[in-house]
Amino acid sequence: MKTIVLSIEDDSKFHLLVSFLQEIRFVKIENEIFPINKIKNMNSLPHLILHPIKVENCRMFSNQKLA
Repeated sequence: MKTIVLSIEDDSKFHLLVSFLQEIRFVKIENEIFPINKIKNMNSLPHLILHPIKVENCRMFSNQKLA
């Protein structure tokens, strides 16, 4: 399922577009819009990404060794 957001600049055309979309069987219209304040924006990167830890003795394990 894909989600799109439409911004309709002309309010008089809103009902025309909605009625058209409701006639299409595979399109689902939801009235609830995801609130903007719930979207998380990262303003800075975590310290470990910018300054990774260096390890001298590190071994890689395969999936078979871990099972």
